[in-house]
Amino acid sequence: MEVGYVTAFQKGGSTDVANTVGAYATSDTWAAGEQDILSGAHYGWKMYHVTLKIHNLRLAENQGASRIIDIAAIKMRNATKRLRNAILTDFYSTNIDGEDGMIGVRGAFQGDPGEEKLVGGIDMDSNSWWAGFQDSSTTVLTWDALNAMWYDTKRYGDQDAPTVMLASPGVLEAYENSLSKRVSTGASGTGYFSGTQFGSDISNKRVAVGGYDAFFFKNIPIIEDRHAPTSSLTMLNENYINWRVLKNFASTGWQDLSSQGKDYLQMTINGYGALTFSALQKHGMFTNITEA
Repeated sequence: MEVGYVTAFQKGGSTDVANTVGAYATSDTWAAGEQDILSGAHYGWKMYHVTLKIHNLRLAENQGASRIIDIAAIKMRNATKRLRNAILTDFYSTNIDGEDGMIGVRGAFQGDPGEEKLVGGIDMDSNSWWAGFQDSSTTVLTWDALNAMWYDTKRYGDQDAPTVMLASPGVLEAYENSLSKRVSTGASGTGYFSGTQFGSDISNKRVAVGGYDAFFFKNIPIIEDRHAPTSSLTMLNENYINWRVLKNFASTGWQDLSSQGKDYLQMTINGYGALTFSALQKHGMFTNITEA
């Protein structure tokens, strides 16, 4: 089963009249173009689940006056965390068409020359306009490197820029370490700030304040994500990536398997969906940044 037709931006086109623009006269005719400006991408539905079980002995131990913890609630919380981690891991995976899991951003943005790389049924190697941007040569995350990918990813479509950047913890730490440090001299001229500058009653103390609470580049937030691959920073435009739902995640409820000769209860949480892209070239990824 397929998600269906998703409009995909095409970078270029043939030179026939169907892909030209301009004035024409009443005597002119139009020719049928060899390829259209828009192409269709189709994505297969993906299924995710987590199954958990509780032995009836554990339930008996935690009932009534002897109950210490709500073991069922703990099992549920742990199960949902496991499911979330599995989905986030696949989000950053190298999966392309044909895998059990969703298409991952590394699969969509990291091309292997000479190999068929189908994303949404379109081969990225044969259709360069469909491939996302990747940079495997940059090892230090600098202003210039970020600026270059920012311009690359905003070039097509509506010229809109990425909306979020996701970095591995080591990459963000190295980026902060590379930023220029400036010490502001306090009223005492010692290189420290006066305590009164921070609205606290510590005027008799000298304090040093350093570090950053948040990171932005061209007003785009750079967010630390522990699920992100090491040495990576991903630029995403959220207008061109969607998780489409066929079936919302729901549970089967606790099922007693005693009739099957199993002395425990079992529950499954599952759902169907697909991660879809309508313009891969609106996203990019650094894959070889030296971490702190």
